[in-house]
Amino acid sequence: MAKIATIRKDLERRVSAGEWQPGEELPSRTVLAERYGVSPATVSIAVRDLEKTGLIRIVPSKGV
Repeated sequence: MAKIATIRKDLERRVSAGEWQPGEELPSRTVLAERYGVSPATVSIAVRDLEKTGLIRIVPSKGV
């Protein structure tokens, strides 16, 4: 659970800081998983949590 919270906070910080512009895709879950040293499933949980807050949007067949 700590890894999910760490990923969520880091992604939230990076999005809020403007690292990714509105409408721009985040790196794939596979790339993020490699970056954070976790499984893609762990990244998926963190990303879904951020979608619930409204900070990001998941578009089926397109990405995050």
